[in-house]
Amino acid sequence: MPPTHHGREHNDELKFLRLKDVVVTFKDRHPRYPVKIKIVVGESVPRSKDFTSHDGDSLRWEADIHLPPSSGLQAIVKESHVIKWRAKKDYASVRVETTDIDADNTMTKEDERGLIVLKLVFETPVKAGIAVRKGAEDAAARLEQKPIALEKLGRARGFVDIVKNFGDFLADATAKAATIAFSMLYERLENQEKIHEDASDLLDDLQEFLPFTEVVDRATMTNEAARAAVKDFLDVFRETCEFIVQYSSSSILGDLISSQGSKVDELKADFKKAKSKYDWSIKTDVWKINLKIEKIRDNDMLKLLQVSSLGPAGKEFYRTDKACLSGTRTNILERISQWATNASDRKLLWVHGSPGSGKSAIANSVAHKFDLQRLLAGCFFCRRDDTDLRDPSKIIPSLATHLAIWHQPYCIKLLSALQGEERNKLASKTLPEHFDMLIKGTILAVASEEETSSPNPLIIVVDGLDECGKTRGQRIQLARILVQTSELVPWLKLLVLSRPMPELNQVFEGSSQVLEKLDLDGAGDPTPDITCFTHHRAKQVARENPLNETWISEDQIGSLVEKSRGRFVWMKTVFDFIESRTDVDFAIETALLAPVIDFDRVDADVGRLCMENLQRAESDLQKT
Repeated sequence: MPPTHHGREHNDELKFLRLKDVVVTFKDRHPRYPVKIKIVVGESVPRSKDFTSHDGDSLRWEADIHLPPSSGLQAIVKESHVIKWRAKKDYASVRVETTDIDADNTMTKEDERGLIVLKLVFETPVKAGIAVRKGAEDAAARLEQKPIALEKLGRARGFVDIVKNFGDFLADATAKAATIAFSMLYERLENQEKIHEDASDLLDDLQEFLPFTEVVDRATMTNEAARAAVKDFLDVFRETCEFIVQYSSSSILGDLISSQGSKVDELKADFKKAKSKYDWSIKTDVWKINLKIEKIRDNDMLKLLQVSSLGPAGKEFYRTDKACLSGTRTNILERISQWATNASDRKLLWVHGSPGSGKSAIANSVAHKFDLQRLLAGCFFCRRDDTDLRDPSKIIPSLATHLAIWHQPYCIKLLSALQGEERNKLASKTLPEHFDMLIKGTILAVASEEETSSPNPLIIVVDGLDECGKTRGQRIQLARILVQTSELVPWLKLLVLSRPMPELNQVFEGSSQVLEKLDLDGAGDPTPDITCFTHHRAKQVARENPLNETWISEDQIGSLVEKSRGRFVWMKTVFDFIESRTDVDFAIETALLAPVIDFDRVDADVGRLCMENLQRAESDLQKT
């Protein structure tokens, strides 16, 4: 066989070899007892064939085993010495590599002791998707011929639907291993007269998951979380099949019995976990299809909750153009991701930092990531220069709208709450009344009617809390409501970003049981990231003007980074200033001569203050 048959082709398409026949020829001495031929491929569960008699010199087994190219394979011949096959002794063993297959798709090798000659006959490699589909369909066809002992496993015919619907996705080793294990389990059950109760329960759990194809389409499988969940399930599926095969006797499936009870419980728990993860990963897609989101967004009642009836829709939402530059703030983003997905009771993460430390860029980055992962339940980006985005009364209705678009049961309860007179009274309600009606009461009503669980909780992101509200009392009230929101249900978490204002610290520190804090000012030196950002903006200016990439020197970049005092906002404003000027050299000189800002004393729009600082320096320089 040409070497190209054994690996991945140029398009990285995974293929499988099919081991069609295994022929063992005995040389000088024949075994005196019945024998078993066993084939081991990598770490997969061995496949085997029993021969109770062997009158001739050779034994032939139509193995029909699929295996990845370039894999190691071992053939073992065992000789049985006691009744009922409870003890066997290796007679001979041969180890081969599939890369040594001859051009005629065969391989012949003698064992080291000269007892046997092993001949393996292969078929030309086929696409993994085809191999998976054939294995599953063959297993399903055999199920129909064994309706009594295999009644429970027969319901696993949904596995064939999985293959048909997701053939491309399942063309990998995980899916193939699951299919092989399924086929092995069937073969073992075929020879059983009855089934042990523990194994029966385990098969119930196994087949429960398989019909998920009824509600999933190909588009859903583009969801990374759904793909990972399917792979998790296939791993558990394979392990369960292999476990039952391993611990089944010749007459009764399993002596799973008491000695293996803990393993049975473990597998059952793994099934529930895999099913929960999968169900949750697709729930957003299914709900969004059923709800017809575009229609919901036009719903008159939900329009009442929008931030502004005059301004642009969604202006409170995250913006990818405001996110962190790729490759920067990686440690911070990773810490937030770990908090979002862990099972801790710390349901509220408060990320605080001084003005200009990059809080909003971090918030935009994580909100976008959570959205891609189907974890974002809503977000609100406060801004002191926008009358809507600095109004505390806008936050709760806006978050309710976001959650309604995502979550069907919540949407139904919310629309019900907005019926009749309550709809007309909405504008006159206080912030606590908004919370009780739109968030607390609605979420608790949903929780009382259905068990909503998620392997990873949903996340609400609120950025710039310090920029919301005219008074200290308003910010305290809003902070307390956010804490209460994080305590409502296990599946909801809140990420809040702000300056470390005393009133916010007072509220959050008083909720230490649910609070986790991240201090940006003490989370590591941001200078390398600011330097990276500076080089990025310098190249951007060179491309857009156009200029030579050496238009700004490394010494000038170093001086600007030092002047930033660890504040990203300063560097961003400097390049915004440079790009707005026709004389780039004069703009750089202005930035280098501008006074250093004492950021610790800034209590206003730090970006605006940076720009005003540069404009004053420019004016002073023009006078000289």
